[in-house]
Amino acid sequence: MKGRGLLQRQVIEAWRQTIADDYGRINSERSLQAAFWGRLNSAMSNNRLILIEPRITLKSIPNTYVIPDIVICNSRTVIGVIELKYQPRVAPRFNKDIDTLSGLVEPNVPVEIQNVRYKGDSPPKQQYVFSPNVLIAWGGVYSGEHALDVVSHGISGSLNDSVKIRFLELHAATNHGGTPEVVIRMNGRIRR
Repeated sequence: MKGRGLLQRQVIEAWRQTIADDYGRINSERSLQAAFWGRLNSAMSNNRLILIEPRITLKSIPNTYVIPDIVICNSRTVIGVIELKYQPRVAPRFNKDIDTLSGLVEPNVPVEIQNVRYKGDSPPKQQYVFSPNVLIAWGGVYSGEHALDVVSHGISGSLNDSVKIRFLELHAATNHGGTPEVVIRMNGRIRR
């Protein structure tokens, strides 16, 4: 993928470290988000903003919003969107995540991003656009019994071609008595 090589390497390394070093303490999707965010945050420079579950409002479609798991921004653009799944005992369910990702990312389309609070003041909405080469990623922890089929076929089938070329798959297949096996898939190529 052109233009996001550094971000792609940082995301892959953060995923590998999260699974290798933190997996024993992860017991929910929320704890996976937190562990992954921590690894990613420590790998990035201070001029990057990494948000967990922000509300993204598409300015072109009023009153429509999505809440991805992790969004990475620089000062003016969204440069990364990541969906995570934690399903260590079953086959991964990713269709909803793929629909969210494919409908979200249109280069140069204005969006508003806000971390919404239940009580107290919410931070103000921030205006961004999606970078033309935004990194789109899905990371899943799921049962290793289903890994061969999922990894070999990939999960990007229903994505349009403009999103597929920017789509990174982060797999962690669980097994009995050990750390999950990490497999990375980008542009149809598998890396272990």
